[in-house]
Amino acid sequence: MLAADLDQLLAHRGYPSVSLLVDLDPRLGPWSERLEALQRQAADRLGQEALGDVADVTLAALSETVRTVAPTRWARSVAVFAGGGTHVSLSLPVRARDRVVIDETFATRDVVHAVNRSPGWWLVAVDLARPRLWRGLGVDTAPVDLGLDDDGDPLERDGSDPRSADRREIRRRRRLDEVVGAVSTALGSSPWPLVAVGPSPTVSQFTALIDHSPAVAVRGPTRVPVSELVSRAGPELRRLEERRCADALELLGRHLAAGRCAAGIEAAWAHAERAGGATLIVETGIEYPARVTADGRLVAVDDRDAPGVVDDAVDELIEAVLARGGTAQLVPDGTLDDLGRVALLTRHQIAAN
Repeated sequence: MLAADLDQLLAHRGYPSVSLLVDLDPRLGPWSERLEALQRQAADRLGQEALGDVADVTLAALSETVRTVAPTRWARSVAVFAGGGTHVSLSLPVRARDRVVIDETFATRDVVHAVNRSPGWWLVAVDLARPRLWRGLGVDTAPVDLGLDDDGDPLERDGSDPRSADRREIRRRRRLDEVVGAVSTALGSSPWPLVAVGPSPTVSQFTALIDHSPAVAVRGPTRVPVSELVSRAGPELRRLEERRCADALELLGRHLAAGRCAAGIEAAWAHAERAGGATLIVETGIEYPARVTADGRLVAVDDRDAPGVVDDAVDELIEAVLARGGTAQLVPDGTLDDLGRVALLTRHQIAAN
């Protein structure tokens, strides 16, 4: 999953760390040819340095990783990383500019961008014998261990004896409580929506019992591939995301009326640095390369690869708000045109300049 991959990449240190990024837009030409050209550029650059066996090992890992790249159907770009025992390729749901980066760390800007701009969600298969949970990020999914043993079939354990109906129902409700408890523990305080798929009435009982919001029930089979479960959950996830956007915009209106909103990237950045924020609302497509002045202000720049430039201040702002206990909500492009495409909802009134 992208979030876990990002953690691994951010932990890596050591020269040379090679990053190749290629946009999959067919208008730019065959992506595989452009990726191979980037690989050759990396080899040429490392060949000019006296790195000995380190360069050979890195280039061998890079070559093998490039050879096995297989973009997912939803990918808009591909990133390849190799260095110091780490070699991985990632499909990204955001566009990336073709480039080679060789440094002491991997060029993770586009991975950070993908993680920050992808809505999170949870999916649970409410199968009392074999419950399963997945964490979703955009179109990416990863299984989550619930710490529960398979329980056979609690409804068939006593056969069809009608005198055992009460015992079977007690056992079923006890198992349902166990599943609810395990899923609740896994979700923790996550604000992400939960979609539960399962048979009726069990799935409805599950969503009624679990202390998580929002949580919705979808009736359907559970012993199917996760891709089918995701397809069933898709309409509900889209509806929930639309509702989250609408709720965020309604909250924005109340904060504007109360003078508790820092509008625009510069104002939001300054206030987040001083006092944090409750909720950050940003348009999905905004990017803002900038320099940070000595007094903490942002100054926009055109060359995002120049030394001392923050690749995307919007991603940095999202991370800063989340780190201080706030939340972030993405909204469609054009929603916040009158507010500079970024709005930080604050806990306290902002003094007028």
